[in-house]
Amino acid sequence: MHCGFIDESDWLDAKPGDGCLRVPRVIGAGVDAPGVEWAQEDKDTGDMDPKVCPGWAVRQPFVAEVCRAYKAFDKGALDALYPEISHSVAEGVQELSRAFDEFSRQRMTELARRAERG
Repeated sequence: MHCGFIDESDWLDAKPGDGCLRVPRVIGAGVDAPGVEWAQEDKDTGDMDPKVCPGWAVRQPFVAEVCRAYKAFDKGALDALYPEISHSVAEGVQELSRAFDEFSRQRMTELARRAERG
């Protein structure tokens, strides 16, 4: 899945519906969602994100630190465990919290649509 540990030229892509066992170009597709391209352009920065697999991304030191800080935040212990938290980690915690809230909102919407269909 676009592994960050190998050269990008070695990545294999498959187009939706082509029957390949390779990594799909579109991820997150479902009944109510069209999914997104792996290399989706960020409207604010013009960067193409996400570009690499989640497995590589979560092993990056900054991401791991933000996840640990978020866990402390979620348990109400952020001030105790991170008394001098850096601005970038605090922003990461806020962004992660926002992303989890958005995921929950989308999931609840999806479940409500399924319930309406019967």
